[in-house]
Amino acid sequence: MIRKIIKIQNIALMRDACAGGAVDLGRVTAIYSNGRGKSTLAAVLRACQVGDAGRMNARKTIDSGDLPEVDLLLPTGAHVEFKANTWTGSAPAIAVFDSEFVEQNVYSGFEIRPDQRQSLLEFALGDQTVTLKQQVERLSQAIKEQTAKRSTAEKTLTGFASPFTVKDFMALQPIHDAQ
Repeated sequence: MIRKIIKIQNIALMRDACAGGAVDLGRVTAIYSNGRGKSTLAAVLRACQVGDAGRMNARKTIDSGDLPEVDLLLPTGAHVEFKANTWTGSAPAIAVFDSEFVEQNVYSGFEIRPDQRQSLLEFALGDQTVTLKQQVERLSQAIKEQTAKRSTAEKTLTGFASPFTVKDFMALQPIHDAQ
């Protein structure tokens, strides 16, 4: 958890996000409004969560010669800072629900199949569930391929089975001394 955002500077359009003073955060904080830096803040928090300086440099304010800086106050009174291209302090226990989270943890498939139309869209949430869902998708595709092969074989046999059905033809006993 993060108790307070003390400083976010020189990141994307945020030259000084806390110019009016530190921003207090609650246990759950909702941030909304278009074009105000939600994605940038999510990127900063994700970079903090994983300790990635590259993410910070990728969002450096273009027309500023100053390096990105972040200072976050934790409930323990400790600080997590990004300064001089380095994260210091222990990463806080936070969850960032952004597009990267969705990409890594939500599986929705690539097409809408007839069996999905009833509920319109399937999705799976979480690493293990996404992996299992992908496995089910591969197995479903394999079943679909085998069913197509079976249908092709049945159509081929139909030509040889006449006047019998394929089932009746398959049930015939072999005649070993046939000419």
